[in-house]
Amino acid sequence: IQQIATNAEDDPAGTAASALHFSLDYRYLISSDMTTNEVVIFKSDFETGLLSKILSLPIAGTYPKDAMLFPDDQHLVSLNHESNTLTFFTFNEKNKTLVMNGPEIPVDRPNCIVLHKLPNE
Repeated sequence: IQQIATNAEDDPAGTAASALHFSLDYRYLISSDMTTNEVVIFKSDFETGLLSKILSLPIAGTYPKDAMLFPDDQHLVSLNHESNTLTFFTFNEKNKTLVMNGPEIPVDRPNCIVLHKLPNE
């Protein structure tokens, strides 16, 4: 069993991880940290099952209750409970970046999200 931190292990504020989602292809594990207002993206090793941290970056909102990658593994949404917003980002694994993509969308107390890929027709 592996233990892996979502923020700096010496952070006096501790951790309040909320979201915990695998991407649809199980290549990435997404976690949100409500203490630091960040999203953390881990890469999953198919052979060993171990996780390695790719990045941990702010989500431009407060109290991210949930976060998830879209089916293309290149876009992420964060549901920011206390700031009443959804924020959207473009994820680039090679450059280890998460760049805000468009304006935040106001939503009253967003709590959770499910994304489902529709079949091609």
